[in-house]
Amino acid sequence: MSAETTTNTSTAANTMNTATIATNTATATDRSDRFRAELTRLRIRDPRTRLDAQLLRLGVVLMALGILLAIFGYTISHATTNPLQQRDALNISLIGVCVTVTGTALFLRYSLTGFLRFWLARILFEQREQHEQREQHEQREQREQRAGLAERGGAR
Repeated sequence: MSAETTTNTSTAANTMNTATIATNTATATDRSDRFRAELTRLRIRDPRTRLDAQLLRLGVVLMALGILLAIFGYTISHATTNPLQQRDALNISLIGVCVTVTGTALFLRYSLTGFLRFWLARILFEQREQHEQREQHEQREQREQRAGLAERGGAR
């Protein structure tokens, strides 16, 4: 008899776990749908637009090109004893460093922008959702208090 009870208990627990997982999945899907709707309502554009992607790639190319220019200028400046040619090579190296800094700025700006945009939107969405839950909780507490007061008042 205890084996049957154990089997029934484990079957009930499995059913409850399955129901909980289904509820959590439905809640997560509902929440992601609401988040997408909120992004659309806020008019937050997709970070993977064509121009953003091109400028991100341009930043990577400029970083690589700047490093190559700096190395090229350094090599030329040490390969000659002519001071005029050395100064020209140092100018090329300095231009390479500037191009690298520019490429790094472009890369950081366009790689972090998309991430930070959705991060901020997610925080705003979660705060709004928490605020709504807090308001619902407060309203429920007020209703319960009113109901409790009405019961106490009617009992006298």
